[in-house]
Amino acid sequence: MTQKYRAEIPFDFSIGNRDMKAGSYTLGLFNSDSSAPVLGITSRASGVAKAIKPIILSGYDRDTKAVLKFVRSGDHYDLAEVVAPEFSTKLKKTWSDVRQVTKNAGGNSETVSIYIY
Repeated sequence: MTQKYRAEIPFDFSIGNRDMKAGSYTLGLFNSDSSAPVLGITSRASGVAKAIKPIILSGYDRDTKAVLKFVRSGDHYDLAEVVAPEFSTKLKKTWSDVRQVTKNAGGNSETVSIYIY
C-alpha cells in the first residue's frame, strides 16, 4: 500500500462489518498505478491492513482538507466518508444507509470528523 495520509483516531470504530480499535492509522492506495486504485487503511500498531473500497482519483484541489467522517450512534462510530484533495468516497451512500447505522441510537447520533495529515 502506498501511504498517503496519517490519522489519530481516538475511538473504536467500524468500517462496514469490520471493527477497528482506536489508535494511529495510515491511509493509502493499493494498486496505485492501476486505473482502479483501492483505498486502504492500516493500523500502525498491528500492521493489519484493510481495503476500504475502489476510488476514482480526481484533480488535486489544494483547498480541500483531508478528513475522515464518521457517523456516531450511541457509543459506536462507523466510517461514512473519506475526503482528500485528490479524491472523495462515501461508504454510506444514502441517508437510508446512515439511518440504518443510527436506528438504535435513540436520537443520540452525530457526524464526527477527524482531520488526516
